[in-house]
Amino acid sequence: MKKRIFKAIVFIIIIAVLFAGISPVLSYKFDDGILQAQALYDQPQDSVDLLFIGSSRAFVNVSPACLYREYGIASYIDGGSMQPMWNSYYALKEALKTQKPKLVMLEAFATLWDMEYSDATRIIKNTFGMAPSVNKLEALADSAPDGELGSYLLEFLQFHSRYGELTESDYRDYSDEPFRRYYKGNTMSFASFPHEKPVVLPSDVRNPIPARQEEWYRKTIALAQENDVPICIFVSPYAGYTQYAQGVFNSAADVAAEYGVPFVNFNSDFDRIGIDFATDIVDTAHMNYRGAFKFSRCLGEYVREYYDLPDRRGDSAYDSWEQDAALAYRRIDGRKFFNASGLPEYMRLIADNSSYLCFISITDTASAEALFEVSAAIGRQAQASSAYALYDGRLLFASPDTQYAYHTDMCGDVFLLRRSGYTTELIMNNEERSLVSKGINILVYDPVTEMVVDTAGFDAEDDYTCIHGEDTSPKY
Repeated sequence: MKKRIFKAIVFIIIIAVLFAGISPVLSYKFDDGILQAQALYDQPQDSVDLLFIGSSRAFVNVSPACLYREYGIASYIDGGSMQPMWNSYYALKEALKTQKPKLVMLEAFATLWDMEYSDATRIIKNTFGMAPSVNKLEALADSAPDGELGSYLLEFLQFHSRYGELTESDYRDYSDEPFRRYYKGNTMSFASFPHEKPVVLPSDVRNPIPARQEEWYRKTIALAQENDVPICIFVSPYAGYTQYAQGVFNSAADVAAEYGVPFVNFNSDFDRIGIDFATDIVDTAHMNYRGAFKFSRCLGEYVREYYDLPDRRGDSAYDSWEQDAALAYRRIDGRKFFNASGLPEYMRLIADNSSYLCFISITDTASAEALFEVSAAIGRQAQASSAYALYDGRLLFASPDTQYAYHTDMCGDVFLLRRSGYTTELIMNNEERSLVSKGINILVYDPVTEMVVDTAGFDAEDDYTCIHGEDTSPKY
């Protein structure tokens, strides 16, 4: 009997150890809900002055970097993809364990959604980032449909079968990378899809808020007030704004008024904010970084006018906000490479921006004109069937002949320039990044953000037309 008990205990211990070892790999790492909740615990106690709560329209359409750099506001966004009001309530309740914000701003887009429960993916994104607690248990109980709570309480049941979909990113520890180290909840989008500007006439019509959303909308407002935290309700600008939505938001404004809480629908201010629907929009619900920065400036002005939030710039205790802003503005600066269209313009950018690590791989079909442009950037005569690496104003590598192999690493990323026979390769982390088989391939890497800024190919068979690699920036 004792032997059986001992074997059972050993078996349980082995399973527990295996579970602890593989869970970090198999677990979900969504940056549209889970990361926002997890990183909130990394913020120093009571350091967040302005806390945003809401769906992706909060963490995509608002920029803490802009609010800090231009207004000195220390903000954080604790949002989740399609976050319903019951998850906003529990997100705020969890945040109040470690933070005493001087203002909470609740994004009210969820008051449009007529649903009793979210889909499984959104339940995961809005709860799995929370630390184990009674609050998390209650959040799961109110999020899961009847009879399904058990599958969410044992999180491993949700991700144990992910073996077939694992990628390199699942094995990588991002905890000490700049993006994660200073993270303030924002996902910055660089996509751009033109949309028509919404035409919605002013109206006093009231359309109903779906019952469950209204119940938890009221609870969230009451929760803030019970904790003596000022709360403001807002709706960020979006391309899909409709006459019906305005009626729902009118009703949401009435509810806010019952509690003596401000409600601001910024969809009446497109022109004042400066939203350009040809350049600033990702989709019907989200803005890209251009729109987000414009809107954040509008928010900054609003907060400065109606609330007394301190300017934290220059305070060493808020260095992480300074670093987050620096990284965001640096990423925006790097977009000039992605936006470049011709080889002369691209080579000028490389020559004028020595803080980026640049790899240039040239096939055997490069024209004299193309080689001339490359030569101006690298400061020496470029050759066909050659490769070059530049950083910090220095030429790190110039291939000595037509057969070469150059290997270097930076910030944990590994790069390889190689030519064997007639095959030219530009490799990063074991992945070929060349875009054209004949012409010039370039990879630009930023050691500050530890991200690829751009990959570009100039096709010799198409008059050196520029082809940019897939934009891997998060969309939302």
